[in-house]
Amino acid sequence: QIEVFTDDQGTTGGPAEKLAVPYGEFATYSPDGKQIAYLPQSQAFRTWKRYRGGWAPDVWTFDLATRASANVTASDANDEHPMWHGDTLYFLSDRGANQRANIWARDKGGAVRQVTQFADFDVTFPALGPQDIVFEAGGRLYLLNLATEKATEVAIQVVTDRTTLKPRTETVDELIREAAPSPTG
Repeated sequence: QIEVFTDDQGTTGGPAEKLAVPYGEFATYSPDGKQIAYLPQSQAFRTWKRYRGGWAPDVWTFDLATRASANVTASDANDEHPMWHGDTLYFLSDRGANQRANIWARDKGGAVRQVTQFADFDVTFPALGPQDIVFEAGGRLYLLNLATEKATEVAIQVVTDRTTLKPRTETVDELIREAAPSPTG
């Protein structure tokens, strides 16, 4: 059950109020706070890659004032992780020709377009920030600039002095618990 905290004027705060949405996951508020985008059921973290069928998740919206809901991605593909930025609703989908999960965008008019173009690996774990979406693909982190919709790899450098990797002599006589001669003595 999705719950939202509002007062009489629709502002944040006050007691919990159950929504007329039976179940939802991965919900996100629209920037104006008047709608939520959510998944009635999610297949995230399951092993159903490229699944097509009745359990394929779609992104739905729910209007907090009118209590109307609508399926806004309506596809046999897997649509997950809605993220609202301005008038654009970003989400993951494997609806492309190669059926890899990529970031897609739905504009205010309902037009849907593919934003990232990963063909070898699925995009996973997207997280929306004020100006970017960070995500993982193929074991690497990427930052999607929402103004340009261009993704760049995030350079990760692990700083170490590497002294633990150098060959060295260790005194281990106190670590010995048992000893036995080898077959050749």
